[in-house]
Amino acid sequence: MDSKLVGSAKEEKCLEELKEIVKKNSEEFENFEWLLDDKFLLHFVRGKKYKIAKASIALKNYIRIRKHQYKPLFLQLDNFEESTIGIRNGAVSVLRHRDAFERTIVVINFTFWPDDMTVDQFTQALVLVTEECWNCQKVETQGVQLIVDLCSFGWNHLKMFTPSVVYKCVNIFWNNMPIRYKNIHLLNPGSIFEILLKGIKPFLPSTLRERLLPHSTDCSELYKVIPQENLPISLGGDLDDEDAYDTELVKRIYAKTEYYQRFVQSL
Repeated sequence: MDSKLVGSAKEEKCLEELKEIVKKNSEEFENFEWLLDDKFLLHFVRGKKYKIAKASIALKNYIRIRKHQYKPLFLQLDNFEESTIGIRNGAVSVLRHRDAFERTIVVINFTFWPDDMTVDQFTQALVLVTEECWNCQKVETQGVQLIVDLCSFGWNHLKMFTPSVVYKCVNIFWNNMPIRYKNIHLLNPGSIFEILLKGIKPFLPSTLRERLLPHSTDCSELYKVIPQENLPISLGGDLDDEDAYDTELVKRIYAKTEYYQRFVQSL
């Protein structure tokens, strides 16, 4: 065990328990032994608030979803020309500054959705961004704020986000990653998006429904959590895009080319 990674005796104990579970269920993690080092497992320990039963379920599902359930989607994850199109165009991004509670802020903006981007490419981009957020320990323990700007959400997007696609996204991102979306702020939700929300909301997990926070013309509640001085002008803030967004995000993802190539080869 790397003592530099572990912050407390409780954390060390939980990590050892999770490692023992992995050892006893080694067949579920076949080909991914290289991935399951202390640093990776601690993402799940911290992200699930030291509740090892939840951490182990999330870890098993994390691998199962990639190896079996949605394997075709993840087999293309290392094809960055395709999987990062949503990031390079600004449809999925991360703000440079944090919220009032030091949480990372991820932004989905349908205004910058490329005409030729598929919903799978969008999902891949969000996977890459979410996994990049893990590198901050505060994200592991405090979670992420998600802002979704729906100003340009149209009929073409509605056709893409079928119930099965929404189910896939919930399955990938909600309970089976070592990261918590504290709130999902829905900006400018128009009538077309309301059609989607009305259709899917009854089938969403109750905790997810509770964290969907719509903001129409009044964003004062959003600004209490995420100050305007930390937001770009396009989201009602004070910053231009260069100062607002993490412009090094794509570079950091590309720097992990070998990691994602090995990940895909392990599927």
